[in-house]
Amino acid sequence: MTCQLSDQVYLGLGLNAPSGLLTKPDNTAWVGLQLPSPQEVFSVDINPTIAYKLTLEFTIGVGAQIEYFKLRLNHGPFDPLVGARAFDATDWG
Repeated sequence: MTCQLSDQVYLGLGLNAPSGLLTKPDNTAWVGLQLPSPQEVFSVDINPTIAYKLTLEFTIGVGAQIEYFKLRLNHGPFDPLVGARAFDATDWG
């Protein structure tokens, strides 16, 4: 997305989701259920930019890349002796 503020100044914004994954087996008797399940990976990139037209042929711009990342791993079914075995993480970068 772009927006022209004047004859020489432009703003831009990019937004995308480069990673996404969700796995959850339907069969709870499946032998592979002890592997991390369900799993979730999600990320979003936000890219704000600004540009300035110096001459008809030359424009200079600057931007940033901001990313949100979420990860969730669950290891098999709930075990009353061990409890829930899960790992959750989120971060901005």
